[in-house]
Amino acid sequence: MSGHGLIPKMWFYYIALIFPLVLRVVLLNTGFIDWLWYQQHVEAYNFLSALRVQPLFLEFIGGWPLPIFIVTVLFYWQMEEHDDGIPLQFLLLPIAYVPFTIVGDILVTAEFHVSNLWIHPLIIIPIGYIYIFSWAIAIWVLDKLRLVMSS
Repeated sequence: MSGHGLIPKMWFYYIALIFPLVLRVVLLNTGFIDWLWYQQHVEAYNFLSALRVQPLFLEFIGGWPLPIFIVTVLFYWQMEEHDDGIPLQFLLLPIAYVPFTIVGDILVTAEFHVSNLWIHPLIIIPIGYIYIFSWAIAIWVLDKLRLVMSS
């Protein structure tokens, strides 16, 4: 199979990085949830409406550290001459996101809570790795099936 029409493998890392930001914008800044109600998707509407007001979701996805983190990582990846390090850096994203949320919380509330030093890692790292590993497995499978262009 030739490489014509295949998506480069590195694009999936960028898509996986940007997806949480897109999800945040769609859920919090558009009328998508109301549209679900008008289209008679009551179960989806109830789930996403509850998620939209969930404090943990708002703190870790709805706050400003996530967009700043994503833009920072995108700029860093664009500055590299070779894409060889992106898969390994992709696996470290949840660990690197923890300090962004802690510093962001301090800057927003102007208070330091010692509990954030263990609460943020206990929430972000497991959920982040579930997300990261699911993308890593999907990219690996697509690569093994030769459905993506390797770099």
